[in-house]
Amino acid sequence: MKKSTVIILLIVFLGSVFVVGMLGMQAVPYEESVYVDKIEITDVTYNVGIALEATSIKLNNVGERYVVVPYAQDLEIVIDYLVYPADATNTQVKITLNDRNTEKIAELDGSKIKISGYGSGAVTVTLNAIDSGRNVSASLNIYVIPATTN
Repeated sequence: MKKSTVIILLIVFLGSVFVVGMLGMQAVPYEESVYVDKIEITDVTYNVGIALEATSIKLNNVGERYVVVPYAQDLEIVIDYLVYPADATNTQVKITLNDRNTEKIAELDGSKIKISGYGSGAVTVTLNAIDSGRNVSASLNIYVIPATTN
């Protein structure tokens, strides 16, 4: 290869580096997916007539979280939760019910759980992150007992 050909190629190469460097190519920002690390059930409320009552979340001897709710007509239970980190790309959760009573007493209605009676078994509510990153979930057992009369 002639010396002049090498010099021309070098000038074209340096010129193209300069042109691309100055004018540049359109930068495409990379959006990193932030996956859910943890779902924390923070509060459980249920209706008693027209008033809302809060109940405390307890741990049983094997580390499962549970609440005990007295039965009332048209009982609806709402579970509040937080998703961590707060800036996760997709913070939606899928709520599923596992009613372990002989006669099914629980039904999922949007984000509320409608209770039609009481039983001896638990209704397990599971919240699963749907961000397809990690398999993150939180569970809560709900025990519905007969209401006490004073």
